[in-house]
Amino acid sequence: MPTLRFTCALLLAAAAACVAVPAAWPAGRAPAPRAAEPPSGTTPDMRIAAVVNDEVISVYDLVSRLRMTLLSSNIPDSQDARRKIEAQILRSLVDEKLQLQEAKKENVVATDDEINNALAQIEKQNNMQPGQLGQFLKARGIDRAALINQVTASIVWAKLMRRKAAETVEISDDEVDDA
Repeated sequence: MPTLRFTCALLLAAAAACVAVPAAWPAGRAPAPRAAEPPSGTTPDMRIAAVVNDEVISVYDLVSRLRMTLLSSNIPDSQDARRKIEAQILRSLVDEKLQLQEAKKENVVATDDEINNALAQIEKQNNMQPGQLGQFLKARGIDRAALINQVTASIVWAKLMRRKAAETVEISDDEVDDA
């Protein structure tokens, strides 16, 4: 049976791997910083992009994730690039929403510490100082909540899958004695 420390390390590694920011970002190979959307004084585009079991994914959510994906993939931000990946990104958001809903139904949550640790791991992997990731995203017009949502979904889904796997594994008395 893995130790709690090992289990936490696996969780963090899995969460960080799902949302890792390429090391090329800070090195200057990423697109130039852009003004944040929406411009100050306006409201985000809250039109509905999709509905997942009565929960809405807004166009603003979709645009934030599109920007994050383009930036992390080092793909130039253009209408053509957005058009090519928009359906995939929306599907990914729908999948995350379903994962979050299932985790909620099973009372699985991501703690603030788990989320903060995953963000710190992303910063560390990308040679950033603590807190620099938020500034980096903001400078490029990416809503930090888009990353938080992705990290949260990754953490709760990993926890839920571990729980489900543990429910199906039976350990015999002999295995306990051997251990």
